[in-house]
Amino acid sequence: MPRLMYPRVWIGLAVAVLFALAPLPSAAQSGFSPADNAVFKAYVLDAGKVNRFIAGISALTMAKQTDNAIAEDFESLSSEDGASIAQLRARLSRHPRIFAFFQRQTLTADDVILIPLVITFAGVAMAVPGQMADAVSPAQLNFVRSNTALVERFGAANEALEN
Repeated sequence: MPRLMYPRVWIGLAVAVLFALAPLPSAAQSGFSPADNAVFKAYVLDAGKVNRFIAGISALTMAKQTDNAIAEDFESLSSEDGASIAQLRARLSRHPRIFAFFQRQTLTADDVILIPLVITFAGVAMAVPGQMADAVSPAQLNFVRSNTALVERFGAANEALEN
């Protein structure tokens, strides 16, 4: 991917953070506890799961456009605070109609929370080497580097969800 594409991709991935309903990472750290960072770092990114996550986002995007109740539920979910993985899980569990789009794709609550955060954190780590080391593993960096087209689709799906 040309170097000029990185800002566009990472802006799209930042939208993923909004979807995952977590605060944006600081310049040097994820903003989460060491225990949560260990969970992020241990999460194994898988192209199949990311593709299913994209399918879930796409279905949710279409439903938001045609069903006001889904749109309101998504907005409610998006406006809730969450500074830990446990809080993010609780928030998602309060919105089962939103989570259902991902369950149909055989994704767990952890997948729904961790996929966008881990990809975003890895993107930050790639853009600013040495950053996010508390929450990103070398395997996650390699996944993002070697799956550029998938990461771009992921960013585009998240952008569509937010618009």
